[in-house]
Amino acid sequence: MSSYWDVIADAAAHWPLQETSGSSGADLAGANPAALVVGFDFAMGSVAGPGGWLPRGLRFDGATQLANIPAQTTLGLGEEHAYSLWWKPDAPPPWSPQVLVETGGATHGSLVYLVDGDVVFVSTRNYVATPVSASSPVWGSWRHLVAVHKPTSLEVYLDGELAGVAAAPEPWVQGGNTTGAIGAVDGGRWMTGYLDSGQARHFNGAIAGVALFDRALTAAEAAELYHGPEPTTLSAPTLAGPLRAGSFAAVTTGVWESHANGSLAVAGAVQLSPDAVSGWVDAAAVTGAGSYAVPLGSAGRWARVAAIATNLGGVSAPAYSAAMEVLPARAPAVAVAQCVAKSGAEAGDACPTAGAQAGLVLGGLKP
Repeated sequence: MSSYWDVIADAAAHWPLQETSGSSGADLAGANPAALVVGFDFAMGSVAGPGGWLPRGLRFDGATQLANIPAQTTLGLGEEHAYSLWWKPDAPPPWSPQVLVETGGATHGSLVYLVDGDVVFVSTRNYVATPVSASSPVWGSWRHLVAVHKPTSLEVYLDGELAGVAAAPEPWVQGGNTTGAIGAVDGGRWMTGYLDSGQARHFNGAIAGVALFDRALTAAEAAELYHGPEPTTLSAPTLAGPLRAGSFAAVTTGVWESHANGSLAVAGAVQLSPDAVSGWVDAAAVTGAGSYAVPLGSAGRWARVAAIATNLGGVSAPAYSAAMEVLPARAPAVAVAQCVAKSGAEAGDACPTAGAQAGLVLGGLKP
């Protein structure tokens, strides 16, 4: 199953909109920054975001502000593509048409906008517009949207759940070199009946975490983008050696980053394997971040620590310590009688003279 990191790493463009100054929004997926229009910058528009891994959002004034993004041809958006973003309107519905994001135009393209109490995803193919609507009466809080464009259908996901589907019967034609926009229509190129021609339809509210994909997203991937990043490891678990069967091993579960996505829980186990390659089985559990003294059983000849972490985004990929060989247990200590005579008697011999000195030494015998 894909993780949040797998999905977002596959974006054709990714604009978190987390800047606090300037007028260029970094594209974390490539070299296509979002360009805020003249007179609009992050210093004036930065507001509190959805939280967690997106602490900030960019507020649009509903009148003149927008961010230009590259054309569909530049981003490589074809018949299968998808949008993902967080949005928060400033006013309750009913809304006049307000655009969240668009690429292409009236001839060929796609856009997402708000109207009345709905989110609408529109695809235009040879001037034939196909909409899909999803009711979104909740306002005043951050919502997450994924809009998926497929060869024969359109899908809208709200907060990780499928909220609307529509058939798209017309053949797809890429929207050419017309630039797109976040927060409005760049140049008002959309047809009457959906957006009046020549109207930019500026969004009044905040947007964060915009990502465009050059493929369709699955329901599971839409949910991953909503729930956010799973923990990642900053340093791997450790296992201190040398190790001997029947003794205690000092272990740690590693250091983890939650990415501000809820509380962090760490769990793991000391695992044993006959060959350090396969057949790993849990021998002793460890729970929580920290250091532990864990008893090693006699089964298996190699040991490692395996740990995972969870937060609101889900379960991390496992992290492992280096594997170490488990040596056999030491033989018990035995008493060895030694007679140390002034005249140099051999150890273990009877002392030959009354003046000899005898001592008892405890020695641990190595296997």
